[in-house]
Amino acid sequence: MPRSPRWRFTLLDANLRERNLLTSVREGDMELSADSRLGGSGKITISDTETVNWLSDRVRIFYDPGIPGVTGWAVATFMFASPTLKVDDGKQFFEVDLLPLTTIVDGYSLERRLVASKGANIIRLVEQLLRECSVTDIAVTPSAKTLTDTITFKPGDSYLTVINTLLDAAGYWGLWVDALGQFRLEPYRLPGERAVQFEFVRGKHSIHAAKWEREHDIASVPNKYIVVGHGTDEKPPLVGIATDENPNSPYSVQARGRVITKADTGVEGADQAVFNRLAAKRLIAAQSVVAKLTVSHAIVPISLRELVLFVDTGISVRATVQRMKFSFTDDSLCQASWREVR
Repeated sequence: MPRSPRWRFTLLDANLRERNLLTSVREGDMELSADSRLGGSGKITISDTETVNWLSDRVRIFYDPGIPGVTGWAVATFMFASPTLKVDDGKQFFEVDLLPLTTIVDGYSLERRLVASKGANIIRLVEQLLRECSVTDIAVTPSAKTLTDTITFKPGDSYLTVINTLLDAAGYWGLWVDALGQFRLEPYRLPGERAVQFEFVRGKHSIHAAKWEREHDIASVPNKYIVVGHGTDEKPPLVGIATDENPNSPYSVQARGRVITKADTGVEGADQAVFNRLAAKRLIAAQSVVAKLTVSHAIVPISLRELVLFVDTGISVRATVQRMKFSFTDDSLCQASWREVR
């Protein structure tokens, strides 16, 4: 039986309560990115007959794979921006940009100097800042981690910049919003600590395209990363060190026969464990250009940063999902970019 996949667009109010379906979406696309500051963007074209409050309404985008017995799922929730009225042969419609909800936080800036004092609980401070941005729907993983040094932010700094600086110091992911529009504060997990969420295996039942790319850029790729905190005459700074000593990695110290180091100074972190994880996180990011996979595949319920297994001609690797791009057509595939994990 052939599938009948479709996209569905639900209009929400500012509090993410459902209003009605948007039934006249003609076309559009969206991109979700783990590497971008805001996390994604999109665009849709809809009829002018729809009643939308561009300033406060939101849109939640669902995908239904059209498979009997399989329930569709939410892919993303956006806010509207820059509606442009267009006329074609007497018919009016709007082209509208879509922005992620992190834009709300990025729109707030400090009016005065903010001093985050040594000893302050980092995650509670972040929650307070989010509420100052009128964000209340927050999923929080609590933490007892506190600031080891005072951090001062200047007037004009974006709340998003402040929050992400603090989250980095706590060893957390940067602020992100899930598919349902909930803001998330969660500890960073190394790829090796994540379970494989989906397997893409070449064969009779393969759901990825036969054409794919694996990009390598080995110039100046480090195999050692050092992060250094703030110190005083009485107290040396905390230092985190991560070294690639994996014998299966072609960029490890053993494989290359030499050490290539990258270092960051003036780094904020709550304790030695955070510095160790920051060093490991930044080493992984610095090596990300080494192995990037570009794959087109059927749309499945996976999220950014999740771990997948990819098996095809001459390759069997695990990778993290870094980018997903979709076109709002019934035959759309996900254009994905993955970061290989060693």
